[in-house]
Amino acid sequence: MGKGQFPEATRVILNNTYMDDIIESVDTREKANEITGDIEKLLDKGGFKLKEWTYSGHRSSGDKTKMAMEPSAATEKVLGVVWDPLRDNFEFKVKLSFSPRRKLTVIRKDMTPADIHVPDVLTKRKILSQVNSIYDPLGLAGPSTVRAKIRMRKLWTNETKLDWDDPIPEEHRREWLIFFNDLPEMENFTVKRCMKPSNAVGDPVLVIFSDGSDNAYGACAYVRWELLTGEFDSYLILSKNRLAPVKRMSIIE
Repeated sequence: MGKGQFPEATRVILNNTYMDDIIESVDTREKANEITGDIEKLLDKGGFKLKEWTYSGHRSSGDKTKMAMEPSAATEKVLGVVWDPLRDNFEFKVKLSFSPRRKLTVIRKDMTPADIHVPDVLTKRKILSQVNSIYDPLGLAGPSTVRAKIRMRKLWTNETKLDWDDPIPEEHRREWLIFFNDLPEMENFTVKRCMKPSNAVGDPVLVIFSDGSDNAYGACAYVRWELLTGEFDSYLILSKNRLAPVKRMSIIE
């Protein structure tokens, strides 16, 4: 119903709808207005009403005349990833709570170590809960999360022999205090959502870096554009990391 009348809106709904979010990227505001209008008309045929649209740079509650006039300072959640529409950046909001009865503490970049309350007794269960609260599907926070993976594996070695709720040794606790106290720094890290600058020319180049150590290995991918000015610009696409195998392997016999 309506597929023939609104083919592009149909494609967006079928391919780019995730739970209650419809996500699409286009080159111009005019094209965005056209597609969102067609989507609303198409869904209206089935009795579905959309709550609001959020655009890069501005936020609208359905009134297209106000959309380009009211910038939004708030962030949005897009598939669990924090997005700042005004600056069109992806960023991180880290929350910590070591007590099931205590409200989550939102980690802010203006926080000091004294603002982050880490209990005197840390256990593997508490640590794993906090580490898993850092949602990072694109691996953008890899330099931070890989540190947590390395430290977590130390707690699972035969040397510690800790159960889930046993207090971890003091030397390990000191390492985790450093990690949790460094978390506010993640607020300073942002990544552009759009990976093509407005003055780009030609086709992009994919650039991939990889490296490894005894503890972990990883790779990151960038897209590199030439600009009209003759300069170049690059944007991080994603990164991945893994812990190195516990059993050392070598190609040398």
